[in-house]
Amino acid sequence: MHITFVCTGNTCRSPMAEAVARRSLALSGRHDVTVGSAGVAAFGGSPASEGARAAAAEVGLDLYGHLSALLTEEIVAASDLVLCMSVDHLARSLELGGDDRCRLLADVAGESGDVADPFGGSHDTYRATLAELQRLVEAALAAEWAAEGRAAPGEHLAVFALLGDPVAHSLSPAIQNAAFVADRRCAVYHARRVSGEQCGPVLRSLALAGGGGNVTSPHKARVVGFLDRSTGAVAATGACNVFWCADGEVWGDNTDVEAFGSVWSDLAPATDGNPEVLVLGAGGAARAVVHFLLTSTAVAQVCIWNRSAGRAATLVRHFGDPRLAKVAQWRTVSSSVVVNATSVGTRGRSSPVDLEALPRPPLAVIDLVYRKGLTPLCRQADRLGIPSRDGCGMLVRQAEASYRRWFGEPPPEGAMAMAAE
Repeated sequence: MHITFVCTGNTCRSPMAEAVARRSLALSGRHDVTVGSAGVAAFGGSPASEGARAAAAEVGLDLYGHLSALLTEEIVAASDLVLCMSVDHLARSLELGGDDRCRLLADVAGESGDVADPFGGSHDTYRATLAELQRLVEAALAAEWAAEGRAAPGEHLAVFALLGDPVAHSLSPAIQNAAFVADRRCAVYHARRVSGEQCGPVLRSLALAGGGGNVTSPHKARVVGFLDRSTGAVAATGACNVFWCADGEVWGDNTDVEAFGSVWSDLAPATDGNPEVLVLGAGGAARAVVHFLLTSTAVAQVCIWNRSAGRAATLVRHFGDPRLAKVAQWRTVSSSVVVNATSVGTRGRSSPVDLEALPRPPLAVIDLVYRKGLTPLCRQADRLGIPSRDGCGMLVRQAEASYRRWFGEPPPEGAMAMAAE
């Protein structure tokens, strides 16, 4: 087996990672594995940077004989695993003929994010980068050896991820990994914080490598353009929250629609026959809520309030339904049901609305936010005696639907709900 580490100039990050891996392999007796490194914009024959050499020397690693190499099709083809420092490096590796052998180092290590370039930084910057690389390389090697033991002949570890910003609070990794373990699948799921520019390439990389994942705020609409095929729910909402690969094409769906439908059914007895609904937010989650309300209920009117009036107007134009309208102030809306489709309440004590400031108390409250304990909005609803549901139930139902898209069968019964508690 041959592993190639990839960065930009092949003078800082990738040679340090190569040296860390070479020592780790020697200490563990893995003489069947060789390592190398290259750069996507390297000038061949350049030495490792002075900062990299100094930081490496402090931990007993010698980079003084290193000479940089440009990443080529031949290097990619000769590698069994190409571990990239950033999304840009991954994209270039794929352009050079790479496939599911090309991965982000942090992804393989079970973490998220790019390894920042220390070039031109202080000695402390290089030290910090080397420490990060030591952690990631050791974790990545451990994951590969674990995958060797878990995978059947011809099977590889499938990587799934939640793409969004922020994602640190998410329960999705715990929920999906619990199902993977219960079902004995050779797969792993983690949360990956990505920017708007990164989300599309990362999505395609994960899917085409045999995995998949989910998309959360604020990228659900942005990623639609990176799909090869999508379902009617994506076309209707303009948002995607789950993706996978089938027959070499990247597919997307919006399982928020059916997940919200399940939550709505739970509270339906508390609403009147033709409810007026106030929806807070205008992002991907709000689009799923609106689509369900307009197509699957006898709703009389749906009012959209968002801090950005322009985004609310865009949502209203997208659906073009006379029952849908944007409002300038949520305080003016007399509604039967309040749905929070914003992220307000995820942290701290903030609530998107004051239920007591509405013209009349709603009959039911649905907060798509989830957290340990009641959200601020659900806590107020509970105090006022208003039936409510937070986002945990919807999260589990969405996760179950995602699992069915990926594997064509339901997850082990109870595994996800137990992990979400």
